[in-house]
Amino acid sequence: MDGTVIDKWFKPRYLKDVKIPSKVSYYNRYTGSSTSIVDALKSLNVNSSFTHRKKIAEANGIKNYIGTPSQNKVMLDKLKKGILKVA
Repeated sequence: MDGTVIDKWFKPRYLKDVKIPSKVSYYNRYTGSSTSIVDALKSLNVNSSFTHRKKIAEANGIKNYIGTPSQNKVMLDKLKKGILKVA
């Protein structure tokens, strides 16, 4: 250390401007052979309804989810890698 003292009790003036990272959870990795996100989610006992898939898509940065094959493939690929965020 260079001798700089940092007040560990420092609080920002505007807390609304401070983003506190939240813990990210992921669905279990899917190891099956299905090409359907619905079937893959069902096999993991995850709600596979359109409404819930829309929430999952949003949590994973997929904008304007309408259930297109390409949107579903993105989610399925993430699920197979174990990096699909829980909604």
